[in-house]
Amino acid sequence: MGELARWQDLAVIGAGFSALVIIGFVISKRNVSSDAFFMAGRKMPGWMVGFSLMATLISCMSFLAIPAYSYDSDWKWLGGGIAYVIAVFCMLRWFMPFFRKGHVSSAYEYLENRFGLWARLYVAFGFIVGQLLRTAIILYAISLPIHTMFGFSVPAI
Repeated sequence: MGELARWQDLAVIGAGFSALVIIGFVISKRNVSSDAFFMAGRKMPGWMVGFSLMATLISCMSFLAIPAYSYDSDWKWLGGGIAYVIAVFCMLRWFMPFFRKGHVSSAYEYLENRFGLWARLYVAFGFIVGQLLRTAIILYAISLPIHTMFGFSVPAI
């Protein structure tokens, strides 16, 4: 039974990856410009942008590590999940209208327009360093259940 469950898990994961590749291929044929690709032609409703931002922030840590740690020890980290909802509301209410009126693509572009190139580079560098550290933690955290499910070594994952 255990070996069958592993193949079923692999089939579901493979089907998910295949669906992502097919969707990406189909959608890529519709894009005619970089604005259409990165900004959806500036036609995406604010609520959809908010959900997209939320999906970007969520990782395996959101579903596995934080709830398990909160259940096992204390609840102090679980409050961050509630903060996501507040952040999306703030994005919808204040930030999205501000960016749409200003015709800027990102906060980095706004910072450059307002304060100069140094501000854009400083914040972008800080974001990249933070994301590298965050990604390292997430990759390690997701390697643990994959190790348990399939028996691969953690360094190989």
